[in-house]
Amino acid sequence: MTATDRAQRGAVLIIALIFLSIMATLAASSMQATTTNERLAGNIRDRSAAFQAAEATLREAENQLAAMTVFTLIAGTTTPTEAGQYPATMTVSGVQIDSWRYVDENNNAGGTPLWDDTAAVVKYQPADSYLVNVLASPPAYMIEEIESSNDSGAVSLYYRITARAVGLSENSEVVLQTIFKK
Repeated sequence: MTATDRAQRGAVLIIALIFLSIMATLAASSMQATTTNERLAGNIRDRSAAFQAAEATLREAENQLAAMTVFTLIAGTTTPTEAGQYPATMTVSGVQIDSWRYVDENNNAGGTPLWDDTAAVVKYQPADSYLVNVLASPPAYMIEEIESSNDSGAVSLYYRITARAVGLSENSEVVLQTIFKK
C-alpha cells in the first residue's frame, strides 16, 4: 500500500464523519419539528373538544329556556334563586357588572370558581355524548334576563346565555354566548 492510498483512506473517513454529523443534525431537527407538530395537534384537539362541548351546552340551554315558563330573579343579590338564572347586571361592592362577568371572574365562599358551583350555574351532562367521557370537567351554562324597550315603549325580554366548557385538560377553556328571544 502506498502513501497515497493511506491518505485517501483517511479522507474517506473524514468525509464520512462529516456526512454522519450532518445527518444527525437533520434527524435531531426533524424530531424537534415532529414533537412541536404533535403538541400543536394535541392542543387543537383539546380546544376543539372544548368548543364542541360549549356549543352543545349552548343548544341545551336554549332548549331549556324555550321550555321554561317562569324566570325567577331576586334583584340586588349575587346568588340566583334558581341555579344559572341571573339579571343582566348586578351591583357588587357598589359597582354594576354584567352577571356573566361576575360568574366568570369570581369564586364562592369556599374558593371554588362559580363555574364549578351547581348553585350558581347549571351543569350540563349529556347522556349520549362522547364528550362526557373525555372532558376534564362537565360544561356549564347560565342565563341572564335582559329587558329591552323600543321607541313605542313596548318591552321585550331577551336572554343572554353564556356557556363554558373545558377540553380534555383544564388548560383549554371556551366561553360562548348567544342572545335568545323568547
